[in-house]
Amino acid sequence: YMKAWKLVKSMDRGFAEPLVRKTRGGSARGGAVVSPTGLKVLALYREMESASHAAVRRAGARLNRLFR
Repeated sequence: YMKAWKLVKSMDRGFAEPLVRKTRGGSARGGAVVSPTGLKVLALYREMESASHAAVRRAGARLNRLFR
């Protein structure tokens, strides 16, 4: 739990706007939600991940043809 919050704080420091919006208040009124910037970052990350998988598949297929 604490490690997750440390990661969130670290990511928040690296971006111009927070990726997670936090509200204090304990279990009754507190909480956290992904911010609009966080949603954009997540969408871009998934786009990059998908593109990298496609590139690796293409290059991997060419590499596999070189094996016996």
